[in-house]
Amino acid sequence: MVLSHVRSLNVFGYSMEIPPLSEFGHLRVLDLELCNQVENHHLANIGRLFQLRHLNLKWTEVSELPKEISHLRCLEMLDIRGTQLQDLPSTIVNLERLVDVLHESSVKFPNGIEKMQALEMLGEVNVYRQPFNFPQELGQLQNLRKLVLNFEGASISVQEHEEEQCNKSIASALRKLGTQNIRSLTTVCGGRFLQQGSLCPVPFSLQEFIMTKGSHVEQVPEWVSSLLNLQLLRLEVNKFTQEDLRVLGSLPELLILEVVGMGKYSDTSFTVSDKVGFRCLRKFSLESCKWMFFEARSMPKLEKLEIGIWRSGYDTASGIWRPGYWKFGMGNLPCLLSLKFATYGWDWDDGSLAAAQDAMERAAGRHPNRPTLIFQKIC
Repeated sequence: MVLSHVRSLNVFGYSMEIPPLSEFGHLRVLDLELCNQVENHHLANIGRLFQLRHLNLKWTEVSELPKEISHLRCLEMLDIRGTQLQDLPSTIVNLERLVDVLHESSVKFPNGIEKMQALEMLGEVNVYRQPFNFPQELGQLQNLRKLVLNFEGASISVQEHEEEQCNKSIASALRKLGTQNIRSLTTVCGGRFLQQGSLCPVPFSLQEFIMTKGSHVEQVPEWVSSLLNLQLLRLEVNKFTQEDLRVLGSLPELLILEVVGMGKYSDTSFTVSDKVGFRCLRKFSLESCKWMFFEARSMPKLEKLEIGIWRSGYDTASGIWRPGYWKFGMGNLPCLLSLKFATYGWDWDDGSLAAAQDAMERAAGRHPNRPTLIFQKIC
């Protein structure tokens, strides 16, 4: 085989011998994922792969990228997740065609990322590990569409006043990005960042906003109602009310709504009516509530429903089942295709769970779509 003719090199698992990269002069794709024998010296001649577009080093033992990586002027995708890399070389900012960078939150970027104007996606960036000018340079990435920001370790790595200043700078950068192309934002451990008084720290242009891994806020922030372009929203809140449901229902483009973080024992019942909104919603997930009822013409396009209920219909005072408790208006959801029903609480014994399952199976049998039912007993 003439290796100079090879356009794509994929190495699977453990390989006893990998030919020198200098022999692959016209390589476009280099995929070394999960090759744990790949170390720094295997990348010695990577700067000669002038036509390389795709470089995957995921889950290798690489701890340092050579400075010659700047010679890969055609590189569009770089995946360094699961590696030993902590710092990217200063020369990486010269990769002006780089579109996607996938990395761990521990990775530190060099100064000058504003040069990387082709960037559309940045993986999990720990904002407190980055250079001082990082927020300002981030705001200048005109084509950035998807961003994951990690706020973990603030109390360890920075002082309180430095954290506050950094959060304000990141919010300012996001507002600039909101006037350009950013569409998706995920925050990790971003609770304090998202509660900056009356300020809205995220762009109004977002189509996806995901709070995860400890991004709890006390309740739904007022500024969420201004995110009129949202199609996907995942909230981590300590308290969720009927009024919050109404506010979120007013988001005209919302397709997917997930609400988590209230704990297993949220003692709130919800009623969803046609006045609440949710004209376009396709999926609704609520981690925990006392009960939920859907009235006629509510959520007219809902296809997938996931709810967690923490009390059964058993009345401990009277020792009887509350009549009609299992009814939640399945027949009022004309597009429903699947229902996941999770239970919490001591009074969900096998009998009560069976009663709920039996009632819902009867309702599903009468529903024109015969939706799929999934029952899950958590505790």
